[in-house]
Amino acid sequence: MAATAGALGVSRTATPSALRSNKRPKPLPHHSSAPVEADTGPDSDYLVVFDGVSQEDPYWRTLYDQLLRESLPLFAKDVLGMEVPPHLMEWGELVVTQARIAVLAARDHGKSAFFSYAYPIWRAWSEPGCEVYLFSRTLEQAQEFVDMIVWGRNNLRGMADIPELSKLVPSLEDFRLNPRVRLNRSDIVLTNGSRIRAVGYGKAIRGRHPKYVVLDDVLNDNDMWSETERSKHITYFQSAISNMVMPATQHEGWFEGGQCIVVGTPYHMADLYAYLQNNIVYAYRRYPGIIMDKQGNEAALFPWRWSVDQLRRKKLEIGSVAFSREILCLPVTDDISIFPSYLFPPLYDRVLCLKPTKEEIRARGWEVYFGVDIARSASVGADFFVVFCMAKDRHGQRTVIDIHRSQGLGFRQQLETIAMLAERYEPALILIESNAMQQIYTDEIRRMSDLPVKEFVTTATNKYPLDKGVPGLRIVLENQKITIPKGDEYSRRVTGIWEAEASQFGFVNGKLQGIGVHDDTVMAWWFAEEACRAGGFSFAFGEDDDESNDGFKSGPDEADDDYTDILIGPESERGEGAAKLF
Repeated sequence: MAATAGALGVSRTATPSALRSNKRPKPLPHHSSAPVEADTGPDSDYLVVFDGVSQEDPYWRTLYDQLLRESLPLFAKDVLGMEVPPHLMEWGELVVTQARIAVLAARDHGKSAFFSYAYPIWRAWSEPGCEVYLFSRTLEQAQEFVDMIVWGRNNLRGMADIPELSKLVPSLEDFRLNPRVRLNRSDIVLTNGSRIRAVGYGKAIRGRHPKYVVLDDVLNDNDMWSETERSKHITYFQSAISNMVMPATQHEGWFEGGQCIVVGTPYHMADLYAYLQNNIVYAYRRYPGIIMDKQGNEAALFPWRWSVDQLRRKKLEIGSVAFSREILCLPVTDDISIFPSYLFPPLYDRVLCLKPTKEEIRARGWEVYFGVDIARSASVGADFFVVFCMAKDRHGQRTVIDIHRSQGLGFRQQLETIAMLAERYEPALILIESNAMQQIYTDEIRRMSDLPVKEFVTTATNKYPLDKGVPGLRIVLENQKITIPKGDEYSRRVTGIWEAEASQFGFVNGKLQGIGVHDDTVMAWWFAEEACRAGGFSFAFGEDDDESNDGFKSGPDEADDDYTDILIGPESERGEGAAKLF
């Protein structure tokens, strides 16, 4: 190994408990092409490591053993014989510095080899007696990881094939002498007491508290289409996984205690990975197959595995939507979204927060407008009731001041929520979706209050035009005519849901489609924008213009062209349940 420790990418931050440990096994021989010294024969454990430095040197033996314990990339390269590209070096830094990790990576870019093969072996060898649990989509898939660990697969060598590790795999003699060892596809107990267990995601598992847990591709295709499935997987993670892994204390640059690692590719903007992205406890990283180099040009993340040209051909083969999800780690690519992700960050105000007071609104000279998307069913599985609250100053600059989003509210509860928000923000105009039976909402509000409400009917002629329909909202983003508060956790979470829904609108096969299950927040945003454009003065006095194409109600009810029913099914097929808020 004619390289320095720094050149190997060894972490500069060591786990203190490991550094203080005096229990060190015999150091592993170094897998190197360096020449063997004259006094070392083929049966010797010691090879030349640096020019003129033999591993027989006790100082080097101690240092090298410590480096292997502190650097998973070094262990993977020198002991397991793996290729270690730069992104695996970054993952190696994460596993020694972060207690909770979420990594999204392109398919076939080394995440399973690193986290479900090298990581369990490294932990089991370096920390005798520890427990590592491997979760995957099914038990069979998790068992395949255990098979790979013990017996190898393709170009990955199993522990049984590596002389320095094979002694950890129980033999017939070990079974006779030590009843605690175990070796099967679901559960192995090594001779040093370490345990590696395979578990299917969603399996009822109680009582065990392993120190290390890895979740590798635990989601499935149902997460793309079913909110129930996504909710079930997130709930299982919160109730089972988070509570089984040993607690940890996170320090600056290191941690002590248990570690939980979640890796995979995304399925939906509201799946488990999106939940972890917004969870401040987890160190979240995304590794798309195509990245930008220092010159701003496209480059391959793993170039000797997948070149840029090969990835471009893959896009032609599987299509933009699948390529975005599987290779770019984005449920919806900016290529097909009418609200691409890069439009939002320039609009962030990281000091401003949602829910300003009346005094703050008046001091800024804001006029407030509401857009209301009614929930047509009170069932918990139905669409959301959303009130999008937006302010506009005298220069026409919009600012999001609140987004109320709830599910399972009945008719009276929705009316009370509108009245409560109107009392808080004093809107100049409230536009309420009034397709079909929803007319009753505006009628009832007029009967019970003097709020400035106006019906708004959505049709194909006013919803889909590129200049003034839902696609026209992109102009507001591109011209940076809207400010998005990000000053506190509530603001980041609520506006993040809106951005996630917006990013799921795109043109697929020439049609504007929402790939996500819900589009209610975007629709309420559109209504609020229409209210801003209309202004509140004339509507406050109840004037009606006979302009049905605008969407403002003046004639008979028009048919609802909303595609929510297409995405989540008709109301008659949705389950009942209690109200579910943010």
